[in-house]
Amino acid sequence: DKDYELRLDSMVEIPAWEGLPECSRRLDFYSEYYKGVPVYSGRYEFQFYGTTQGPRIINFTGWFYTFTNIDITPTISSNTAMKIFSKYQNATIDNTWKCKLYVREYNLQSKGKKVGVDQRLIYEVIGPPAQHYMDFGVYDMSANFKAEIDAHTGQIIVAGNSDFIAY
Repeated sequence: DKDYELRLDSMVEIPAWEGLPECSRRLDFYSEYYKGVPVYSGRYEFQFYGTTQGPRIINFTGWFYTFTNIDITPTISSNTAMKIFSKYQNATIDNTWKCKLYVREYNLQSKGKKVGVDQRLIYEVIGPPAQHYMDFGVYDMSANFKAEIDAHTGQIIVAGNSDFIAY
């Protein structure tokens, strides 16, 4: 389908063990795109094992998302999305903030059971640094507050600490 694409992000060569040159491995990492827009969590990994006949796939991980005709033209700008989150956080936007456009699928649940999916064009906004509080006090972790904002309506879909948002 011309709407979907996988793009190679990176390759990692893992050297063979000494004395076993045929035991080399390679990891290829791909990202999924829908109509040219990155898919949130659309990441795939292929593992190749070196043999005397050449590389062979030994493992593949990832999930291919399919979307139902999502309009990939945002109604609001990335600056507007950052302003929405800035107001929500009562924080000043600075040059450390990041904003990226994605297509995203959310699993809808009721009483712990999946009842459907919601597909949207979103901005992921990474905002100010966050402190982590655990039972024993401040937890030293580098993380930021983040939000996922609907790129058509400006609705904040989810917001919180980037390391502790449950999906």
